[in-house]
Formats: sequence, C-alpha cells, structure tokens
Amino acid sequence: MRKGDEPWKAYRIDEAIAASKSVNVTPALLQHEGEGCVEVGREHGLAGITFQGSGWDKKTITPEYQLLKDSGIGLIVFLHDADDTGLKKLQTCQECAAEVGIAFIGINPHDICPDLPYKSSDIKEILGRWKHQNLSVG
Repeated sequence: MRKGDEPWKAYRIDEAIAASKSVNVTPALLQHEGEGCVEVGREHGLAGITFQGSGWDKKTITPEYQLLKDSGIGLIVFLHDADDTGLKKLQTCQECAAEVGIAFIGINPHDICPDLPYKSSDIKEILGRWKHQNLSVG
C-alpha cells in the first residue's frame, strides 16, 4: 500500500475540467487543499481539484497545470489555507502557473469571510458561515 513510482493526477481533475468547460465564459477551475474540500465543493455544485499527499511540488503540479491549459481552462482559482504550509503551496502553484502560462489567482478564505474560526479555515467553514447566516435571516 504505497504510492508507487507513477505520478498521481490531481484529485477529480477530469470531472473539474468537464464542469469548467460547460460555461459560456472563460473556463475557470477551483483548487483546494485537500480531498475533503473538493468533496464539500462538489456537494454544493462546485467542481474543483487538489493535489494529493506529497504531490505539492513543481514536478507534480506543472504537468497538471499544462493539462488544464491544454484542455481550455483559462484560470485557476486557488482557495489556499492562510497558514505557513498553505502560503508555501500558494507560492509553488503561482510559480507553476507562470511557467505554464495559465492565469492564476490565490484567495485567502479570510478575505471572503473575515470571521472564520481557524487560520486554516477553508471552503467548509465558508459554506458553514454562509448557511448559518442565510438560516438566521430566513
């Protein structure tokens, strides 16, 4: 039960590419930190990808970004953690996107919801706040 020598594709990349191509504007792809975040997004109709395990290096990310670009994706939006690890991943992803020539935006979840409870809050907490606020208003 080891990873093996073959590179792992980004988690849910084929599904995310297909969903991104279904829009009438520039196809964008949402990137997260972790499979759980991808699955939370899917539950809300948001296709996305993440890199698995130790696959957050240029050797893994660059060919996946090239695949995205070649598939017609025009923009990667990375909802990164605000902790040190997340910022390091953001920097690596920015460098890979620049190398491939694909547009890239990194978004700190705290810029969307400043009152998130954790430094490493992500889509789960964002959607939880949104749901709570809408239930409170309704």
